[in-house]
Amino acid sequence: MNLAHLGAGEWQNVRPPLKERNIEMDIPSPWLRPALLAALLFTWLWTALTCMGPGHQWGLQIMAEAGATGWLATLAVIGGAVCDAVLGIGLLFKRWRRNVLLAQLVLMAGYTLFITTVLPHYWFDPYGGVSKNLVLIIATLWLYGQEARP
Repeated sequence: MNLAHLGAGEWQNVRPPLKERNIEMDIPSPWLRPALLAALLFTWLWTALTCMGPGHQWGLQIMAEAGATGWLATLAVIGGAVCDAVLGIGLLFKRWRRNVLLAQLVLMAGYTLFITTVLPHYWFDPYGGVSKNLVLIIATLWLYGQEARP
């Protein structure tokens, strides 16, 4: 690239074309997609197992904070765990993956909207439980875009 025609200071705003900068565009590492799928699978299954096991009481307490107690809270926690497990396992099947990713997006958006309106103080959790949904949503959107259409 010839910069001889530029005046003093003008050259600072000029960038060489991408091919001259040795930048590979739109070519993710070959392990990125499988790693994201594995991470999502783990996240959905771990959440399901936690809600059915050691986190069950905590889930009931959160539902009580939202105003649901008794059988309704139990149904919500167990139903949510089953839903999470199905959405995790669904990632294993290429045939269902696009629909599963879309369902995950809807569920995450629903959880996030519910928490934002009914339990907004969870946004201030020092571990960032709710804010991490934003990263998961972006990762899920990327995977959805990468998935072959039927």
